[in-house]
Amino acid sequence: MAMTRSAKSFLAAGLTLAGLGCAGAAVVRSKVPRPGSDARVILRVFDEGGNPFPGVVVTLESLESGSKRHEATDARGRAAFRNPVPPGDYMLHIEMPGYRKLLDPIVVGRRGAPEVRELNMKPVPAIQFLLLD
Repeated sequence: MAMTRSAKSFLAAGLTLAGLGCAGAAVVRSKVPRPGSDARVILRVFDEGGNPFPGVVVTLESLESGSKRHEATDARGRAAFRNPVPPGDYMLHIEMPGYRKLLDPIVVGRRGAPEVRELNMKPVPAIQFLLLD
């Protein structure tokens, strides 16, 4: 019986393992994204009390091309850029009335895994006026 190329590769790998004292070891192939490939960006946004912050618009801006994507957080404070994001340098922009603007630089796709961030919004300090007669 003739062996296929993959069968020969598997047999060679098994013989190599056996030669290293690993007889009977299994060869497992895992599918890991290559570094430099597109990735997902997933965020969770919280208020100052650590509670999920729904309805916040998050902008992901490419620092190379200037293109922007927008997503809003759901009831759990989660926003996910559904389409894969090409590798590169980005800036997250989060603005909400009554809260400080948040800018967060991220690098996407260099680790070959989704970029996951948890961000906390901080309120703008209240301005108090004292009226003098």
